[in-house]
Amino acid sequence: MLKNYVGFVFGGESAESDVSVVTALGLEKQTRGFCEFEPMFLYVSSDLECYAVPRDLMKVETFKNPKVQLKKHQVFFEKGGIVRKKNSLTKTKLFVLDAVVNCTHGGYGESGELSGFMKMLDIPFSTFSPLAMALSMNKNLFKTIMRASGILVPNWVYFSKSDWLKNRDELCSKIESMRFPVVVKPNSSGSSLGVVVASSMNELYDGIDVAFKFDSHVIVEKCIQNKVEFNCAVLGDTSSAVVSDIDQIETGGKFFSFNDKYIGNAGSCSETSKNSITEQKKNSKGMEFAPRLLPAPISDSLTQKIQHISADVFKVLGLSGISRVDFLYDKKKKKLYVGEINAVPGSMALYFFRRTKLGVHGVLSKLVKIAKAEHGRKLVLDQKFIPEIF
Repeated sequence: MLKNYVGFVFGGESAESDVSVVTALGLEKQTRGFCEFEPMFLYVSSDLECYAVPRDLMKVETFKNPKVQLKKHQVFFEKGGIVRKKNSLTKTKLFVLDAVVNCTHGGYGESGELSGFMKMLDIPFSTFSPLAMALSMNKNLFKTIMRASGILVPNWVYFSKSDWLKNRDELCSKIESMRFPVVVKPNSSGSSLGVVVASSMNELYDGIDVAFKFDSHVIVEKCIQNKVEFNCAVLGDTSSAVVSDIDQIETGGKFFSFNDKYIGNAGSCSETSKNSITEQKKNSKGMEFAPRLLPAPISDSLTQKIQHISADVFKVLGLSGISRVDFLYDKKKKKLYVGEINAVPGSMALYFFRRTKLGVHGVLSKLVKIAKAEHGRKLVLDQKFIPEIF
């Protein structure tokens, strides 16, 4: 019986590549004993070389010096999902991939280039649409589309580095009109990298300098006061989607930084009901073990509103795979804002579904089916129109 191979591609050239490695290491554990398919872990280095990583090398130490550790495991893709070893003498076919699941955070993996590459190679890919990925990654375009769709987002000012150098006074005036505090963000990065909360003009200047280290374009966003942060995952494609339970981030009113998400000791999930996640994970790292309440202790009406908007955001963008929509709720004004969407969320947002009927393995199976279904729809469309010009 032939094995069904599914690739999990991770790493990449972005500032979030280490986060992607953490996601892949978690997936290696989650897929142990999983019989539906054979996982192949495909690491993309910072110089965009690809390596098929054996399970015994899926550990943190490997990726501290990956070029040395993985040298003999270098591979390349061919059309149709064929993966071959790369050496100077021969080309040995290793396997043919049934589908590839996108686990790369930021950079080419999340901005659409990798989706386009897989499309060109005719490989079913979980985040199928390059356009949807690009719109999700570009904060200014994302917010513009949400506002045009009637979805509430915080006010913002968007500018390039050249704009900032030429029109600093005018931009500062626009930013001041929103009133401090404000949030300064690189326009196309995630995981809170380069994000600074500014409460004064001096802090604004410093924050913009930091943001420009990560991107050539920046947004400055109105900081929502009296806020509670909620997240909701969406799993699906352009034909249908499933929303998860809501979780509430326990930040104590502080900004949830990159260190909080991935480096610092995160504590445990708090218990809010008999169905809540209560596992104690001391000294754990990553969003999966961040201080959170899952499910969030909120009313049914607010839960339904968050889930409904999450599905709308996913649909409006034309996304596929699994995404996480981040919300900001002003408790005083009772206003719900969409902060942003993460089209390739940390830990693949599997923790949202662990206690559901779908479960972690069900989510992984669904991701593969989504990739194949979207790919199948593309093939049907391609075959319907065959021009006969010559």
